[in-house]
Amino acid sequence: MSNPPHPASHETAPITAVLLAYEQAPVVEAAIRSIFNQTLQPAEIILSDDGSKDGTHAVMEKLAAIYQGPAGIRVRQSTGGAGLLAHINACVKLASQPWILVFAGDDVSKPQRVARFAEEIRNRPEARLMRADGSLTGQTMGITSYQAGRLRGVGASQCWHRGLFSEFGDLPEVQAAEDIILPFRAHLLGGLRFIPEPLVEWRDRDYRQLDRLKLDTTYEVRATVFRVNAARALIADLETFENRHPERAGGLSNLRRRLSHTLDAATAEHEVVSIHGRAARAAAILLRLRRLGLKRARRLWQDQVLRLPAYLDSAYPRAISRWLPRSAGLAAAVALGMQQAGPPAWLIALAAGLLVMEACRMGMRLAAAKLWPPA
Repeated sequence: MSNPPHPASHETAPITAVLLAYEQAPVVEAAIRSIFNQTLQPAEIILSDDGSKDGTHAVMEKLAAIYQGPAGIRVRQSTGGAGLLAHINACVKLASQPWILVFAGDDVSKPQRVARFAEEIRNRPEARLMRADGSLTGQTMGITSYQAGRLRGVGASQCWHRGLFSEFGDLPEVQAAEDIILPFRAHLLGGLRFIPEPLVEWRDRDYRQLDRLKLDTTYEVRATVFRVNAARALIADLETFENRHPERAGGLSNLRRRLSHTLDAATAEHEVVSIHGRAARAAAILLRLRRLGLKRARRLWQDQVLRLPAYLDSAYPRAISRWLPRSAGLAAAVALGMQQAGPPAWLIALAAGLLVMEACRMGMRLAAAKLWPPA
């Protein structure tokens, strides 16, 4: 096997590149080579395996032995599958650089990824978390804004400042998503930065080629556990921040209330998906409607009662999925409201518009289920 190419320059960025892998032997070599092929090398590379039994660690050792770039490189392995957050904590403790750029074991990074983050670090030294877009089947995937208190991960291609750990401590070693917890920490510290450029090639599916319906079924309960644990972690981090910065505690009361509501809604969602049987789940949704909220209850109804695969949410272009139902509901409300005047008629028109909007959303999902059945 030929040696991986490496840059001629010995210049490095103040970044530790951490590749996290678990049971990814078939794909981890491509991920590692994408680090070696960066136009600007990080100062340090850590290849870390979380106790895989499929040969992932052996692939890491083989490639590390032939690396010829300027970065310091080390390979580590957990004694057993400790879980993602424990895995991250262990790697952060080993990292020597102020910034930690995370590479997933099943994705491939663009050659300019390290250089682009290094540029942002120079331009925005106050930032504490940076996140770039990724590309998936030809589409740019990412978000450009952050709303504190929402249990929405910011996704792959993250670069973390060590202050996220020195200020708040290790990540809680529970089942949760680091891309929910760490952006919240960065938000509190006042330094969250988005780079609107796809720097990672994400895999379209789980690398083991499970079909989309099986993935939905596998992750439905697990995802709710992640959200409950993430909500608890955000509340704990907020308390830590308030204790360290009491002068700001008074301005965070609304955020505390929002997080409390978020935890209650996530707990109600977990209770619903933990129940067996469509009829029982339908009753559970109705009983918890106030805690869930209309939007979450609607999604649970479609996913858990009607059993429409979750991937159908992305079956249409975002502009269509967002604006077609709204336009249909608005048109129905206006058409009905113009027939009669007065507040009662307006309320009826509004209710009818909302019903049409929901019917349109449901119809689009049912049509998608017919047009794009699970693989």
